[in-house]
Amino acid sequence: MVPRTFLGPMAVASVTSPIRLLVGAIAPEAPKAIMQIVARAAIGGLVCMSVLKLAVAMWRSQGIVAMRTMLLGIGCCFHFAFYASRPLPNTFATILVTYATAIHVDQARPSEGRAWYGRWTIELACLVAAAGLFRCDMIMLAVPMLLVLLLRGRVSLLPLLTWGIGLSVVFVGTSVAVDSIMWGRWVWPEGEVFFFNAILDKSSQWGVSPWHWYATHALPKSTLFWFPLAALAPLAATAGSFLACRQNASRTSRNAPPVRQNVEGGHANAGLIGRWFGRSSERSLVAVAAWLGVDVSAGILDVWFPLVFFVVLYSRLPHKEVRFLLPALPMLFAAAGMGVSAFLGGTRGSGLAVGGFVLGRSGRPGNVTCADADASDDSEAAGEGKSLPQSATDQLGTQSSHTDVQLG
Repeated sequence: MVPRTFLGPMAVASVTSPIRLLVGAIAPEAPKAIMQIVARAAIGGLVCMSVLKLAVAMWRSQGIVAMRTMLLGIGCCFHFAFYASRPLPNTFATILVTYATAIHVDQARPSEGRAWYGRWTIELACLVAAAGLFRCDMIMLAVPMLLVLLLRGRVSLLPLLTWGIGLSVVFVGTSVAVDSIMWGRWVWPEGEVFFFNAILDKSSQWGVSPWHWYATHALPKSTLFWFPLAALAPLAATAGSFLACRQNASRTSRNAPPVRQNVEGGHANAGLIGRWFGRSSERSLVAVAAWLGVDVSAGILDVWFPLVFFVVLYSRLPHKEVRFLLPALPMLFAAAGMGVSAFLGGTRGSGLAVGGFVLGRSGRPGNVTCADADASDDSEAAGEGKSLPQSATDQLGTQSSHTDVQLG
């Protein structure tokens, strides 16, 4: 049995200590189960706050459809709700990784003149804390996320290494200092966990599952159809961009302004690839990715790549459990929301736009789905032998002659 850190329970005890003092003063004979409920409520509240932070970031950078798709997926995921209030290292790591994912997603949108240097350092601090204190396997998620920051040109290599080493020393040192006292010996809990699982490869003592278990059993059952939505998110976004280009062509033929597509690969702030091999190489990489059916706009790959990297690399360990992937589940739902939003952005105005109505786009004034609903009511009236009012006929004619197209 490997040791775990006491820092998570200590943090929960600090948060709930005022309530414990209040309960002790009012009802000294109250059962201890009350404080257990309070502690689990505190952990669940922290998880909800991190999800809310991610939802706000999704709304600001990807739109309301992406945010609602993500929240709907999280709400339908039984395993996420089941573990959200459990005092496990996986849950504490989920809080930090979800907050880091929120900052990661928020950096995909234009900075609007705000400083970005402090944002990625907070993301780095959350990832290092999650890996150094609670789950050492979060390294497999932190590395691709930080690699995305490098390739996007949002951070230079030297500051990243400087901050990374410094934060690692701080968090690991804190864990060693506190946990050595609590365990009665010199120990870094996550270091022993890493040695037990990665070096000695003894995780198989707790059971062995096939290498494809996460992709064929765990994720499809725990996330339902959000798993294929996340897996195909880049292709869905590319299909939406293709359909939007076709509608742009029809708008151009009517002398309408085309829809502007935001492809980050052509951003003026060239990434690591552009600095090493030139801007033309970065554009070529974007072109090749688009030809292969991989969308690079709207930050989808910024989330999709770390997610796939994490699941594939984690699948190499013989012992597998759904809770091991818990910190990456919000990222999976975020990728699904980005794909759905980008695809509906390319299909808006067609019959497939009814999906936007299901996801809540009907709240927008002048939305095409609202027009479809009105048209269906009128068509039912016409089917009963009633004639359509002249105003409704004029309205339908006006709506059919003009179609709004929006890219996610």
